[in-house]
Amino acid sequence: MGYVSLLNDPARIRGNECEIGFRLARTAWGLGFATEAIGALLSTLKLNAESQRIIAIVDPNNHRSIQTLARLGFNKEREIMLPGYDYPDVVFALSARSSRT
Repeated sequence: MGYVSLLNDPARIRGNECEIGFRLARTAWGLGFATEAIGALLSTLKLNAESQRIIAIVDPNNHRSIQTLARLGFNKEREIMLPGYDYPDVVFALSARSSRT
């Protein structure tokens, strides 16, 4: 059906950040699985993180992922140009302490 995971790639994050990544099969879109899985992961991080920030890097054309992140309290922060891409992706951020879950 898909995955939700935490990443720690120094080429993509800064300092005390970790990156959350998620991808679902098209048949699972719109059913709340991403919101539920990310929410559960954020709850765990909130319990264990001191000052950690969670980011998500999203294609600006992926409106559904952007809506999911907004529902969970992520805010648009900056653009990032990744190697091999033709246009920048958008970084959304959330403090582990301020997650809504």
